[in-house]
Amino acid sequence: MKPTHLFQLSLIYFVSISMHAQTFSPKDVRDEVVINREWTFNYFPSGKEDTTTIQNNYNDQQWKAIALPHTWSTYETTNDIHPYIMYASEREDPYWWNGWGYYRKRIILGKELEKKKIFIEFDGVQKYCKVYFNGNLLGEHRGGYSGFYFDLTPYVRLGEENTLTVSVSNRRDDKFGIIPPATAGNFNVYGGIYRSVRLVIKNPVHIPFQGSYKHEGGTFVTTPKVNNDEATVNVKTYVKNDAIGNKSIELKTIITDADRNIIENILSVATIAPGVIHEFSQNSKTILNPKLWSPEFPYLYNVYTEVWADGKLCDTYLSPLGFRWFAWDFTDNKLMVNGKKIHIHGTNRHQEYPWVGDAMPYWMTQRDMMDIRYGMNTNFMRTAHYPHDPMVYNFNDEHGIITVVEVPNIKPINFGRNIQERNMREMVRSYRNHPSVFFWSVGNETSNAGDSKWVYEEDTTRIIHERKTENYGDFVTHHASNLDMENLLRVTIRGWYNKDVKDLEPSNSHGVDKSGQHAGTEEWQHKMARVDNGNIRGRIDRDVVGWLYEDHGCDRLYKDSPLQNINYKGWVDLYRIPKYMYYLWQANYLPEAMVHIQPHYWRENYLGQKKSIQVDSNCDKVELFVNEKKIGEQYPSKENFFTVEFKDVPIVSGSLKAIATRGKEKVESSLNLAGKPAQIVLTAEQGTIPADRSGIDIVIADVVDANGNRVIGFSEPLTWEVLGEGKLVGHNVYYSDIDKTLSAEGSGYVVTPIPNVVRSTNRPGTITVRVSSPGLKSGEIEIMSVAVDRKQTGGIKEPVLTDAGRMTSIPKNEEFRETVEYIQEMKYISNPTRIDGSSLDEYENIMRRYVIERNPQIDTLSTEFNVLVKRLGSYLQGTSGELTEDDYNFIAQSYNDLRLLSRTIEGRNFHPNYTDELIRYYSHKLLTDNKIIDVTTEQNMINSIPREIDILFIRNPQKSNQILPIQYGNTTYRYSAVAGSIEEALDLLHPDEYKKLSTEEKTRLLDYLTKINPAITKTKDGYKIKFDNPIAIPRDIKM
Repeated sequence: MKPTHLFQLSLIYFVSISMHAQTFSPKDVRDEVVINREWTFNYFPSGKEDTTTIQNNYNDQQWKAIALPHTWSTYETTNDIHPYIMYASEREDPYWWNGWGYYRKRIILGKELEKKKIFIEFDGVQKYCKVYFNGNLLGEHRGGYSGFYFDLTPYVRLGEENTLTVSVSNRRDDKFGIIPPATAGNFNVYGGIYRSVRLVIKNPVHIPFQGSYKHEGGTFVTTPKVNNDEATVNVKTYVKNDAIGNKSIELKTIITDADRNIIENILSVATIAPGVIHEFSQNSKTILNPKLWSPEFPYLYNVYTEVWADGKLCDTYLSPLGFRWFAWDFTDNKLMVNGKKIHIHGTNRHQEYPWVGDAMPYWMTQRDMMDIRYGMNTNFMRTAHYPHDPMVYNFNDEHGIITVVEVPNIKPINFGRNIQERNMREMVRSYRNHPSVFFWSVGNETSNAGDSKWVYEEDTTRIIHERKTENYGDFVTHHASNLDMENLLRVTIRGWYNKDVKDLEPSNSHGVDKSGQHAGTEEWQHKMARVDNGNIRGRIDRDVVGWLYEDHGCDRLYKDSPLQNINYKGWVDLYRIPKYMYYLWQANYLPEAMVHIQPHYWRENYLGQKKSIQVDSNCDKVELFVNEKKIGEQYPSKENFFTVEFKDVPIVSGSLKAIATRGKEKVESSLNLAGKPAQIVLTAEQGTIPADRSGIDIVIADVVDANGNRVIGFSEPLTWEVLGEGKLVGHNVYYSDIDKTLSAEGSGYVVTPIPNVVRSTNRPGTITVRVSSPGLKSGEIEIMSVAVDRKQTGGIKEPVLTDAGRMTSIPKNEEFRETVEYIQEMKYISNPTRIDGSSLDEYENIMRRYVIERNPQIDTLSTEFNVLVKRLGSYLQGTSGELTEDDYNFIAQSYNDLRLLSRTIEGRNFHPNYTDELIRYYSHKLLTDNKIIDVTTEQNMINSIPREIDILFIRNPQKSNQILPIQYGNTTYRYSAVAGSIEEALDLLHPDEYKKLSTEEKTRLLDYLTKINPAITKTKDGYKIKFDNPIAIPRDIKM
């Protein structure tokens, strides 16, 4: 699919005027109104969409009143006690996966909008949705990570109440074309409208939405020439004429510096016919001495666009501009920015927080980004493994983080190619103007990456990257071998300080790449990051893109971890409380002076002992004091990774202090040895939140002794209570996960400090949060929920919803609950490994032994096993022998699904030829072709095949020596027919019955035979058969 450009040009000319003394005052013509308040929501578990919900008069008076962002996948809806998703796949419980979430909203649009165009824009809906307005289907969208829009104008009822309905499916093995990431499971996908929604009011002549795969829109700002002395700008602007008749358009593009001083003013004119999107391409004059964008100096210019028609300003648009040039130096694998080599020190991030999932309010995302940029001083970021909220890219532009934007093509899944193409074009078109974006990534650890030509056709100015993928096309120039964007992987649990808490220090073993997939202690992670190959890939002082900023949810089990379905590899934990690794990173990369004492030995249970105290600091000298008495000094340096150790430090009552000196700067870190836990203290991150159901605050509980000294390692139960105009989003009782191993249920609480989440109602007032624990004085804090401005804006009014008579939660229909049978004949592995082989045959032989060794009961004579071995051999040949546990386990999961289907087939006692045919078919579908199937649906189909069937082999008339047109083999219990088509064969097998069938009945029969027989395929020209393959035909052919 080529990019669509609709151009019609009658007259065009272009003027460039240099203007250096004027200040530009931008004007607003279009109205953009965020409509995140006053929605209703319900969830129906049926996999069939309920279209009665789209009618204006549908009764949703009992539906839950909500605000966006919203997801139904978390505890707030499911009541499953897990900080993310307890049942992270439909295998464990399909209830919240296989149904539909329904969102409804009423909007009054004033008559003053009569001559306007009214659009609705969504920043993200997970993952398939259909949007209706006043009962009319506007369209659908596939993919949860890109924005999209619809035109409401034809269906608007001005001066009346209008109804918007969004039906959302988050089924992983979806029926809409295999939407990435499908069943990959590396990260959670949260069903719902989890990003913002806007109404955008424009004039008929306007700049269309930027980011649609269907057509161009917005602008495309490039810098054809950039160096230290001069630069030029090219601006492509897309203008649509939705007016009646041709329009003569003036396009003014104004380039300003950060203070809006005009640098360049460009004018172009064109005549645009009705319904046409026209591309203006404008070039600036040479701009002298441009201020260059870089991580150290992220200077941003502005590109303001004005569209004029008939002497009136019709639309305006703002685009960012940063002057920089960059390239990858392949001689030593370094990124060059503005002619200088960059030491990359960056991270990955997932868009997720406990109890709210992906439906994070803006301030929480902003807080993450501030910590990533300034708390950790990163200069590089991959938004893994999908495009993040648009605000992330705005932030990275403004604060200097070089960015990799990636599409969610992950794991060996046969994704829908048309959907991949749409998602990739949407990604590029949405974020192409951001100067922070240096790389587009076509996928991660998949045999089915997106085709890089789709990216290249959209943008030739960036580096196209792939990470350990196949089938990525001809335009990728950058690979994991140049920069592996997942470094220093190690599962680490905050609060498992050292071996005294958990005796887990997983180390490398022979044949295993690294040991980072097993849970271990904070002290161990801190040590391994400073050792060559101590973690999976890399060392902290080299070019490094850490995996990852925060712990996150996933469909994975990591050995010895407290909870299932959490990836604990973050530098901070799931609640953003730093681990020791965070401070090691600061010591190596923070420009401001810092010092941090690892605190776990300064506790009562070590009194009277001597221990080694580790201190991280980026200063020249660290002095350690016990009760103000100096006991030594150490010198952090690059050689010791800015970590120093003081040995034989006496653990006594009193204070431990580290004073670090760098030149004239001094910073300190101090601890007071705490007594018995006495009181809970609470802090709120916001303190004031809006009273519109969207208000979210994080309340952090910590424990101190009678003197106010923080107690390290407290892990007793905590009970949360909320009074007033708010409610608890997380669970109300936290039991520590400190001694759990792969528990399904938990809160993510190991030790204090620990947060919970509070949400506002729609009424202003005081929210009181109280936290208690046996034997301690309770903590209490107040949060103010303040009234929001609900005035009508730009002719748009949102009727306020009351909570009276509405559901406060979505009850689970236990009678509807589906159960998925699951078997595990092939066990998972916990570590990656390296397989040395030189040919496909050798890899297959090695993997045959490898699988049998770990699964001695496996049926090595089965069709399934032989196809499995070929799949593993082919996989290893593609990865040059690198076997990751994720990929192996994904293939093992497919094999186990296959065996479940095989058992179903074998249990039906079909004819052996038909049994073998079905098993071969599913073997290749699941293992060779990497197809995703709904196991339950396929089982139901197999079980519904009639018991009374005949098996028919159709012989090719041009090759068969069979004498009779049809014959029956008494020893083989099957028919053999010489025929050129399935219709001819049916006429031979059932000569009387088949002739009596109507055309409609014949079509139903043929469609059913196609469904149950791999040897029949329906094409546009009819039904195609594979000769000499068994075909099952019911004896009663009247369907």
